[in-house]
Amino acid sequence: MGGRGAASSPEQSAPSPKSELTNSPRWSWTARRLVTEEELSSLSPQDRKIMRNEIYARHGMVFREPQLRDYFEKQSWYRPEKIEETQLAAHKQEVDSRLNKFEKENLERIIKFDLKKRGQ
Repeated sequence: MGGRGAASSPEQSAPSPKSELTNSPRWSWTARRLVTEEELSSLSPQDRKIMRNEIYARHGMVFREPQLRDYFEKQSWYRPEKIEETQLAAHKQEVDSRLNKFEKENLERIIKFDLKKRGQ
């Protein structure tokens, strides 16, 4: 599922993620190559949060956080899995098991970058 749609350039930061409706994931390339620190520094904290969670969304992750759930439900490419609320922890583990090496490393890079930024 990761990597559907055409690759997009990380420089395509406008429009705001809140208003953006797309037919393909904004950062689908994160399934095929590693994100650079330069790319991450060009994004707002909100865009990095969306980027990080898009990796999960491409695999059908169901989001508990209303802001993420609302954002991804507006994306035509997003296909959340049908699960019960009580299955969310097991669902997260299942989605984690589907991630490829680029997606896993990109998640780590984004998290480390954000932690570093908060510590400044």
